[in-house]
Amino acid sequence: YLEESERLRLAGKLKNGLKDGTWSGKDNDYRLTFTENNENGVLISGISKVENEIEHNYSQIFTNPYPKKGMKHFYKFVGNKFNLNFKADETVKIVLTFIVDKNGRIENIKILKGVHPIADQEAIRVLNLYSDWLPGKYRGIEASVSYTLPIVILKN
Repeated sequence: YLEESERLRLAGKLKNGLKDGTWSGKDNDYRLTFTENNENGVLISGISKVENEIEHNYSQIFTNPYPKKGMKHFYKFVGNKFNLNFKADETVKIVLTFIVDKNGRIENIKILKGVHPIADQEAIRVLNLYSDWLPGKYRGIEASVSYTLPIVILKN
């Protein structure tokens, strides 16, 4: 079976309409080649290589970025650093989006849903202070990934 688009080319066998056995492919956007072992449509393992670099082993096609010390630590950090010069009459939620680059740094922070200019800018300030992220990965290779994050401000 061959699956091909402008970006991605995959070839392998299907069993009952699902990927099975060894599949190989090429991703033109990431300039990588890969070989994956599948069983009944489930990825078991894969190896990818970007041009002439080393091989990367993986068991998931995509993994999200994640704070190195965990989400609990991250939210505690945000709560401790967030200076609220804004009185919330009700519980509100600021929703931000940003990029975690392939080195684990946060960049390009934007407010998707704001509550008040002061609180929104404070959320951006605090997020800029926390730079200890594990990058996301695509087929085992660190990649810049978009991340969406809610910050809840409880009623005063």
